Amino acid sequence: MSKKSDSDLDAKYSYLVKPSLREVFNETVKGCNIVVARLAAKSGVPASSISRFQTGDRELTTMVFQKVLNAFTVEEYQYFLRLQA
Repeated sequence: MSKKSDSDLDAKYSYLVKPSLREVFNETVKGCNIVVARLAAKSGVPASSISRFQTGDRELTTMVFQKVLNAFTVEEYQYFLRLQA
């Protein structure tokens, strides 16, 4: 029996790959028409930090990312969670 390569397995099970938190966050911002300035004001996290996270120029600590998520409305947060499922 031949062993399948990692790329064969990746292609077969690609549906198991979860999107990154950055991708889910960006899709939530886009899909819910969220204004980053509002998130910044509500979360206390600078808009520049959020924007740089969105583009991949910066990482956010867990604590800072949680502050941003806490600034979501209930509907926005539910949208974010559905994208991760």
